Amino acid sequence: MTHPHVNTSGKPRISATDAAVIMNASKWQTPYELWQVKLGIVPKEDISKKKAVAFGKKLELFVITEILSEYNLDFAPGNREYWLESATGDRVGYLDYKVNDEVIIEAKTANAYASGDWEHGVPEYYLWQVVHYFSLMPTAKKAIVGCLIGGQDIVIHEVYRDEKLIAALLEEEYAFLAHLENKTEPPIGSMRVEGGTYNMEPDVAEITLRYLEISKSITSLTKEQDILKKALKQMVGEGNTQESESLSVSFGYRERTTLDEKAVVEAYPDIPWDNYKKTTGYYQITAKERKK
Repeated sequence: MTHPHVNTSGKPRISATDAAVIMNASKWQTPYELWQVKLGIVPKEDISKKKAVAFGKKLELFVITEILSEYNLDFAPGNREYWLESATGDRVGYLDYKVNDEVIIEAKTANAYASGDWEHGVPEYYLWQVVHYFSLMPTAKKAIVGCLIGGQDIVIHEVYRDEKLIAALLEEEYAFLAHLENKTEPPIGSMRVEGGTYNMEPDVAEITLRYLEISKSITSLTKEQDILKKALKQMVGEGNTQESESLSVSFGYRERTTLDEKAVVEAYPDIPWDNYKKTTGYYQITAKERKK
């Protein structure tokens, strides 16, 4: 017998965990990558066997019970993993826990490095998941979101229903569904935060100066290292190794095998290689002395 919540229609649908991806707020996936997975262009990664995911799933119940205790509420087994589905069946979600028709609970786990993300509220990459639940449950007015951080601290935040956020999410989700139905690619790029320029704070100036001092030292040492490296090459000789009781130095050729992308494209010109291109980026701190 097929589980009633299993998608047997063959039509793509959006879950709560897809919401942050569609809103370009996910740390782990872009809208384009999600689009490829939904259409079967690339296989969906099975994360169920990852230890962090498995332990996180087990600890969800602990987080829920702690939240209920904090709010002096009793646990009702029937309210655990409460299924939600839109009238058209193309937008779905599993609530971690439904207190009643107005209040829901979402439980998360994170390592200690994520504590900063939770300091001032629910991180955006989880906030959109909550907004997705609100969109599927018109009576819900509040979500209590708790996160077990580093296995020892529980942070609890409350999120209230915001019709503007719901409208923004619905617009993007239905646009994404249209991309799936029409098999047209969504934008590959993701949103970036537009920053500003401000007067430098004294603490920042002090750290910046120290950072530049260390950078100069590293540059000087790197140059010295290059000189010593050249000297060792000449003294040891290609293909040779010199050893002592505590040291070893060798100089030789090392092979490394990589994929010749140009040759592959030329050999298989009919494959739409652009579909498999991935744009990545990274954040970088840049400090320098300004010319007076």
